[in-house]
Amino acid sequence: MKIKTGKIIGDLGILSIAFFLSLIIKRFSVSQPISPHFWIFPVFVFVWIIISSVTGKYIDYNPDISVKRINYAILLSNAIMFGITTALVYFFRLDFLSRFILLSTFLIATFLEIVVTLIFFYNKKLTKRAEEHEKYNLEITLSK
Repeated sequence: MKIKTGKIIGDLGILSIAFFLSLIIKRFSVSQPISPHFWIFPVFVFVWIIISSVTGKYIDYNPDISVKRINYAILLSNAIMFGITTALVYFFRLDFLSRFILLSTFLIATFLEIVVTLIFFYNKKLTKRAEEHEKYNLEITLSK
């Protein structure tokens, strides 16, 4: 099974959007400096990529595979990441980190990943069907 670099880059983009959106939402609700969260982000990204790779989230799926399998990999990966992150925050007593930012980052990232995955999955599936339909129409036209 081949790991796609584009999926990793896309996942990091989604994670970054979710993280910074969470920071913006938190910043509007409480006037707290956001600087303590920036140093933890690279660690968070590193663990995110490792867990996502282990759970099979970055594997190149063919259009014949069920969308449930892809979404299961996303949900499993993000749930494991949430558990690991929560344990690390508790174990290292990182009380200065906002639990709101961590939770909202996971929720926003999970939502965005599923939406983007559904868009790409059904686009790939519809493209495959259109190519088959075009081939079938060409065969009918040539047989007349």
